[in-house]
Amino acid sequence: MSRQNYYKSRKNCCNREVNTDLILELVKAERKVQPHLGCRKVLHLIKNDLYDSDISIGRDRFFATLRENNMLIEKKKSTPKTTNSRHCLPVFHNLVKDVKITVPNQAWCSDLTYIRTNEGFMYAALITDMYSRKIVGAYTGDSLESIGCLTALDKGIE
Repeated sequence: MSRQNYYKSRKNCCNREVNTDLILELVKAERKVQPHLGCRKVLHLIKNDLYDSDISIGRDRFFATLRENNMLIEKKKSTPKTTNSRHCLPVFHNLVKDVKITVPNQAWCSDLTYIRTNEGFMYAALITDMYSRKIVGAYTGDSLESIGCLTALDKGIE
């Protein structure tokens, strides 16, 4: 190793430590304002401050620096896929599509939906009157079993 190379690499090591501290301070300041902002957007926002401090850092090194200091944002959990259109089950057609609804309780429609909670997902079965658009029966449970839909229907009939 040449003398010039030795001192240059030593200077770069010292600069990296100082650069890392400044980068982390800038990222923490930006995350106080926008805590869930992704790393690429944070880098874009602090780019001018880094330029003013004569620091040049690429995207990959920036990600590595944040990863080493546990400052990366965790990915959101993916939403459940609730619709599967490619199945071999029978498809039921809309029997009241052409019927004109004129009085309450002439026709009801139902739907299942999921609600995200801290403990997991809850599933709601809803029965709606098509004339008044009011919910006539509802049931919320932690599974998609048919008993939830039947309970909602019983509540609607009551």
